[in-house]
Amino acid sequence: MKWTPIIAMICITALEAIALLKG
Repeated sequence: MKWTPIIAMICITALEAIALLKG
C-alpha cells in the first residue's frame, strides 16, 4: 500500500488550496 501516503498528501494539499481560495 505504498500509494496511501501519496493520496493522503494530495488530499491535504487540495484541502489547503481550497482553504486558501476561500480566504
